[in-house]
Amino acid sequence: RSTSGFPVNNGFQKTPGGSLDGFYTKISSSGASILYSSYMGRSGDDSFTAITVNSAGAPVVTGYTTSSTWQTYPTRFNPFYPPPPFQTTFGGGRTDAVVVSFSPSGSSLFFSTYIGGTGDDEGVGIHSDPQGRLVVSITSTSSDLRIEGGQIQNRLGGNDIGIFTISEDGRSIISSTYFGGSDDDDPVCVTSDAGGTVIVGGSTKSMDFPLRGAG
Repeated sequence: RSTSGFPVNNGFQKTPGGSLDGFYTKISSSGASILYSSYMGRSGDDSFTAITVNSAGAPVVTGYTTSSTWQTYPTRFNPFYPPPPFQTTFGGGRTDAVVVSFSPSGSSLFFSTYIGGTGDDEGVGIHSDPQGRLVVSITSTSSDLRIEGGQIQNRLGGNDIGIFTISEDGRSIISSTYFGGSDDDDPVCVTSDAGGTVIVGGSTKSMDFPLRGAG
């Protein structure tokens, strides 16, 4: 952990929050300067594992937190701000996944939300699709993830993959599903094609992993 000397510039959080913090940094195309760089974390362990850029050119990250005091945003207690994101409280277990969208300048929050149930949940992949929606892949041991829309399957066992498509403002889940077999399944990356169809890659120990198509 870097307690001093970490480059911070024009960012949202200038000092560390706990024993492990997430960070996001934008470097100029020449590599000669830092345009913005910031911590984000609370008193627990917090980590960002994937990053994308949304339609406004702003950074959006996913990762995980052990902090029950993670800063969600906008706050439900302030009537002068937009409505809060879809999950404002820690779900349980050791970790919850998080998704955070910043302003294009990197200096303020646009939204910040948990994704998680009563098990262990970690965000590992994120993508901004052609329609501006955010596609997030998580690894999860929770049996009670929030499922919306036409889900592919229910939870089967071990680590399961969770695939979430959320609105660009973080207020709603457009669709979500479990995916995997009866053993451990872990996503590594996620993207989508021009039509918005989700494509996810990762690793599996499941002998009954769902297969489709030729071969």
